[in-house]
Amino acid sequence: MRILVDVDDVLRRTQDSINHVYSRVHKGKWYKIKDKWELPDFYEIGEAIDKFAFDTYAAEIFSTARVYDGAREFLQDLTRLGHTVVLCTVQNKCTLGPTVEWLQIHNLPFNELYITGLDPKKNGKKMAGDIMIDDGLHNLEKFDGLKICFEQPWNKGFTDGFRTNSYTVILQLIANHQEMLIGKGQKFSKGKRDWSLLPWDTIEGVVDVLTEGAKKYSPDNWKHVPDGRTEYFNALHRHLRKLEAGEYLDKDSGLPGTSHMLCCALFYSWLVEQENADGN
Repeated sequence: MRILVDVDDVLRRTQDSINHVYSRVHKGKWYKIKDKWELPDFYEIGEAIDKFAFDTYAAEIFSTARVYDGAREFLQDLTRLGHTVVLCTVQNKCTLGPTVEWLQIHNLPFNELYITGLDPKKNGKKMAGDIMIDDGLHNLEKFDGLKICFEQPWNKGFTDGFRTNSYTVILQLIANHQEMLIGKGQKFSKGKRDWSLLPWDTIEGVVDVLTEGAKKYSPDNWKHVPDGRTEYFNALHRHLRKLEAGEYLDKDSGLPGTSHMLCCALFYSWLVEQENADGN
């Protein structure tokens, strides 16, 4: 299948890079978390942010931005599965060079690069493809194929398709769509795991607790706690009682008690499975 993948804030952490450079150059000037598409309302310098980000400091912002964790592996999986990967991006004369440099630095695999913004013939033209993965609602609205909105604070209003920032879920959605197109039904009807059913925001909270635990103790230390089943059974109920009493955040970690409770449940489940691995 022909899969159109946006670059900025789908593969490249462009918004984070803008904020990083802005904070260094404009020390003491505020900026807010961007939850709409246009930039000026979220920076103290107002309209001047456009020239700042896409002209004056464009080279630094666009060439040094970080790649999203898992993005390269995601593209590798797409190409390995035989899909045609088309990277789509809107760039101007100041951002084009740094963008090409960024793609080379990170060695991202793709089949085609489609750039708009400089060629009037391409601007506003509908892209041909089977699936589009983009964070911009204006691009998704014009697309006729399967729409996958890469979840960001500024695209909460998207309802015409799927919205997620998990590459694992996106790969599963693509696989499902391909099965439908060739008339073999949904993959999930064949007994395969439906990862899209997971509440990813909640799972991220669990990962946060695991990360804090690894820093405080060591990775996988929980597997070696003496009498672990009893410890985590009791810990789960302690967090549950605190939640019922109105204490949402854990006092020690500052993280949600629900995340700690789910971690304890996972630990308990893993320990039970290990004890019964022989089938008894």
